[in-house]
Amino acid sequence: MAILDTNPALKDRPVPDRSPLRVLRDAGFRHQLRMLYGPGTVYDASIGIELDGQAFGSVHVGVNTVFLRNELTPRLQQAAFFSVMAIFCSLVLAAVVSNVALGPLKAISRDLDSASAGDPLPDEETRGDDEVGLVSLKIAHLGRQIRDTNQIFSALKDNVEQVMTKLQDGLMLFTRDTRVVLVSASAEKFLGRPRREILGRSAEEIFSDGTVLGAVVLPAFQKQRPLAQYEFDAADGRRVQVSLDFIQEKGTPIGALLTMRDAESVRRIETRSRFRGVFPPVDA
Repeated sequence: MAILDTNPALKDRPVPDRSPLRVLRDAGFRHQLRMLYGPGTVYDASIGIELDGQAFGSVHVGVNTVFLRNELTPRLQQAAFFSVMAIFCSLVLAAVVSNVALGPLKAISRDLDSASAGDPLPDEETRGDDEVGLVSLKIAHLGRQIRDTNQIFSALKDNVEQVMTKLQDGLMLFTRDTRVVLVSASAEKFLGRPRREILGRSAEEIFSDGTVLGAVVLPAFQKQRPLAQYEFDAADGRRVQVSLDFIQEKGTPIGALLTMRDAESVRRIETRSRFRGVFPPVDA
């Protein structure tokens, strides 16, 4: 029974049965929001009263969620505002920091693109003394070395092409996986195919088991067994001499060299050499 109440009409009447305030206090955050911003509810906070060491009664305070909502809403709005501002400032700061941090990487990327394209790079005088400048300077040196290497390689390739064009023997240079990387002009007449159809292809793609040359060369490639002046009759009736040598570096296979010669021409040269050895030329 209520001895005293802020609402005189409830005096001397039974105290209403309300949920304790700890239900709202101990609920999760989302559940608290639903309870606060839902229909108005009164929760009870009570404390016991003793008289001469014995329980005499209790004091009950009704806490209405409407009042709590009016009290907490401005604070939640303020917290949400500061949260949004903090996120915005974080994004701006991240953009500025990333721009400052990635700016040197963009410069290095441009230098790499220029080096790979063969464009001239800035001189040492235009470089800074910081880490980025040193890296850019190293990239410039590397780009010059690459360009010099490419020029030397191009010149060497042109010289090799000229030598290969003048050779009478058909030469084919293979990599470790039996792919052709170099073909002389004379090899076309022995194979009956242009060089552009041979370069980059493997031995299995070039030679066929149905031909005499393929029946000899393919097993030699598979067994890594060299051929020494093997002769056979070509389709045009010529006698062809074939040699296959495997190239090694420190005991490791790195490629192979296939040589095709006109056997009759070789015999004529050998006969002429022996004839000159027996009958040396006489000065007039």
